[in-house]
Amino acid sequence: MLLLDFSELLEKKLSGERWSEEDVKLLVRLVSSGRLSGQQIGAVLMLIFTKGMDAEEIVQLTSAMTASGETLSWPDSLRPLVVDKHSTGGVGDMVSPPMVASLTALGLKLPMISGRSLGHTGGTIDKMESIPGFNASLTAEQMRGAVMSDVGGFIAGQTEAMVPADRVLYAARSETATIRSVPLITSSILSKKAAEGISALVMDVKFGRAAFMTTFEEARILAESIEQTGRGYGMKVIVFITEMERPLARCIGNAVEVAEALQVLNGGDAASAGLRELVARQSGCLLRLTGKVATDEAGAAAVRNSWSDGSALKAMRRILVNQGVSEALADKLCERGQFSVQEYLSRMGREPLSVTQLSSPASGFVSDIDALSLAKICHQLSRPERLGGKLDHSTGLELLVVKGDAVKQANGALRKSSSNPQWENQAIEDLLLALSMAQKDAVDFLDDSPALTSDNSASEYASIDGEVDEEDGQSDVEGSQVEEALIENGWNFVQEGEDSRLRDAPEFLGVPGLNPDLLAQAPENTMTRIEFFLQHFITSDLVSAIRFWTNARADFELQNIATEADGPLPPLLSSWRQCTENEVRKCLAIVLYMGLVKKPELHMYWSTGDFYGGEYFQKEHCLGRDRFIQLLSFLRFYDCTAVNNHQDSLKKIRPFLDIARGICQANYCPNQDVSVDEELVMYKGRLIFRQFMPNKRARFGIKVYCLTEASTGFLWNFRVHAVKQDNDRFGEGVNCGNLSFSEKIVVELSKDLLGLDYRIYCDSWFTSLRLAQFLLERNTMLTGTVRVDRGIPNELKVLALQPISHSHMRRGDVLAVKLVDRKASGRKTVYLLDTHGVAGST
Repeated sequence: MLLLDFSELLEKKLSGERWSEEDVKLLVRLVSSGRLSGQQIGAVLMLIFTKGMDAEEIVQLTSAMTASGETLSWPDSLRPLVVDKHSTGGVGDMVSPPMVASLTALGLKLPMISGRSLGHTGGTIDKMESIPGFNASLTAEQMRGAVMSDVGGFIAGQTEAMVPADRVLYAARSETATIRSVPLITSSILSKKAAEGISALVMDVKFGRAAFMTTFEEARILAESIEQTGRGYGMKVIVFITEMERPLARCIGNAVEVAEALQVLNGGDAASAGLRELVARQSGCLLRLTGKVATDEAGAAAVRNSWSDGSALKAMRRILVNQGVSEALADKLCERGQFSVQEYLSRMGREPLSVTQLSSPASGFVSDIDALSLAKICHQLSRPERLGGKLDHSTGLELLVVKGDAVKQANGALRKSSSNPQWENQAIEDLLLALSMAQKDAVDFLDDSPALTSDNSASEYASIDGEVDEEDGQSDVEGSQVEEALIENGWNFVQEGEDSRLRDAPEFLGVPGLNPDLLAQAPENTMTRIEFFLQHFITSDLVSAIRFWTNARADFELQNIATEADGPLPPLLSSWRQCTENEVRKCLAIVLYMGLVKKPELHMYWSTGDFYGGEYFQKEHCLGRDRFIQLLSFLRFYDCTAVNNHQDSLKKIRPFLDIARGICQANYCPNQDVSVDEELVMYKGRLIFRQFMPNKRARFGIKVYCLTEASTGFLWNFRVHAVKQDNDRFGEGVNCGNLSFSEKIVVELSKDLLGLDYRIYCDSWFTSLRLAQFLLERNTMLTGTVRVDRGIPNELKVLALQPISHSHMRRGDVLAVKLVDRKASGRKTVYLLDTHGVAGST
């Protein structure tokens, strides 16, 4: 009977219906009991992957999976302090162990159930097992004992009895190519966290080339799903979205990452600044959620204090001893002091057979460090099959440089450690290729902190961009160091009272306004605004093309229907005749009218009654209802006879887009100030390049990049965001050099305005120092908010400012601005780049 019900479940989801709570419980019961075959489980996963689940279904799936096995429970007095953290996986991502130690030292309880290596990303359990004697296979009773005692927490793997349904589904996801399913990821993560009995969770969703979510949009979708599901499950959830293009920390590998985690707990600056910052910030959020502190900043400060006073190291020692590490070894690893990675490896007994320092491939500045390449090399050379089934814990990399560092060719760039002799014969060249070098002008002078986004309000994602901490108003760069840095990279502070204008405003060479020919054709008082719009924007060329495409579609459809039909065609189809341009205009006019005047039913627009009737629809020249329905059935804005081109997903509709764009540009020239942004046109059908943008009103639709006149919003140019092959064409006809995709969008939209001294405004997704300099060379100015890793000088990043204040730095014709605002939720820092020449007075 259950298997018959299972077939009905599949049919229900296949037909587009949602599953009820009882349906979900039945599904999980069948999965966890082992009554489903591999093919049946694969069918379930593929249905969820293709058909999706709504928010309520995901909550129900998470709840049922949690209830499928053993769970941990805590006294009511303790549960508000029981918290955890989870990451979707990154490179050098050793946040969990120092977080557990820091937070247990501050009185929180952390039952951290972690995983092993997945793909190129390292697993926390594999890393902790680099410490001899560490036992990650705890029973449920041992887990409870650790949390209830003064130890306060543990780091262990999932038990056999906890969330068995997830274990089955997780194993099948990699075999069915459904790993990236948002409902499955969400329920897998949160069911395990719910089984821990936690009250609050910090979630770290990674995106970038070294993450499973490669784009920010993908990460944002998952982040929203986790936040909504956790909230629906009664859990406090804060989601961080962090970039994973470069390694988070300096060390990559099992034992070496443990060493850097211990460096974090020792305080000082031996460990990566990015790793220290992420541990402090995410831990600070959990301290706030549990009421230990009032703000995230106060929580982060408390965590840093636990490092400096040694309490976090003592907490780590208690955890290690409780999980099987000898007291003598725990004492060595948790000794106060600044120790090198190699010293920690020696104390763990993980000394590699060889340690080699690799020199920089060239002189210059480090412009990029490819986290994915480095992680794959480490994973390949330390995986068990290379060493007879035993994981090589000593294999690892230690980066000696970060992005933006100046190095000479003979200088050390990274240090490799291994007990695998194959290190000597392979991978060295690949390791060095993972480091990209550039000349000074091509580098954005970045620190190695990741870009961060946190959901502080549970509904709005606010960028905090990995800024350097400015607690207590102290700058991290003092006097002479700042001056030397300024001399080196060409940036200079604009002193108080000094004129920060870059130069006199250049002469604007554009000719804004309506095309003079249009004004000549529309004498004053002879044409209404709507008549003017319909004549000059719904042009004869456009209407003629729509008429041709509509008639072609009708002929094609009617021919197919006539061939397959057994009897006569329905009257509405058999009476079809070729449409005229005048009819197309009337049809479009009715569609526009219906968008402004809403009525319950279509036929009511042609009603003769007083209530719903409309005077326009009673006139003889108006389209009748049946003819309108006929036209609407076949109305097309593309040529249905055109052959699909897999290299151009917009091929069929491109002629229409080109005509529409040409009309906008021929009729009007924008004023000097223009804006570049992205819009989402609502569309809920199936489309390979349909986007989901939760911060947009439409949420689902087609992304369009737009250039508009700033004062009126007039759309002058636009491009549709399609598949990669189409997007790669952005910037054609202009030598864009090494501009990124978002930078090329600005160039593509404004290329016909370059050289005329236009002023472009855009947000931080587009703006960069590189783009500003590119446009300046073409007599075009740029102003925009900018991410901290896109050209803001380090001296401005670390400068401490009071609330509601700002500071400027100048390099040539580029002005960098730092603003500190005061918001209800705390201090907000904003960076801007400007080349307009007068923004300094803003």
